[in-house]
Amino acid sequence: MQKEFTKIAKVEKEIKIETEVVAKLKIVKSGNNIERTTRQIFDDKHAQPAYVTDKIVFNYNTYLLAFPLRCKLEKEDDYYLIESEMLDIVGTGKTIDDAEKNFSEEFHFIYTRYNQLTDEMLSSRIKQIKTILNTLVLKIEE
Repeated sequence: MQKEFTKIAKVEKEIKIETEVVAKLKIVKSGNNIERTTRQIFDDKHAQPAYVTDKIVFNYNTYLLAFPLRCKLEKEDDYYLIESEMLDIVGTGKTIDDAEKNFSEEFHFIYTRYNQLTDEMLSSRIKQIKTILNTLVLKIEE
C-alpha cells in the first residue's frame, strides 16, 4: 500500500497562471490637500485587458464612485478605446491618457444630461443607465 501512495505523489504537478498587473498612481497636490487617483490596467492570458477607476475627473468636476468602474480597454490600429457597455460610453485616443480624458468627458456629459431630463423623457434603456449612474456616483467635487 505504501508503494501506491508514493506513485501518486510523484505524479503531482505544479500549475502556474502568470498575470501582469500594471497600476498607475496619480498624486495631485493642491494647497494642503493631496488627492490620489488610481488607474489600473489588467492584462493576462485568460482575461480581457481592462481599465478600472474609482474616480472620474473632467475639468473641475471629480466624480467619486461608490465602487470601482471596470471598463474594457482595447487597441485598434493606432487608437485606444475605453468602453463601458453598462453605461454605453466609449472614449478614444491616440494614448491611454487621451482615451481616459475622452471617456471622462463622455461620462460627465451623460451624467449631466440624463439628470437634467425627467424619466418620462427617457427611453427605458436610458432610464436604466441614469439609475446606474446615480447609484455609481457617490459624490461630486467641484
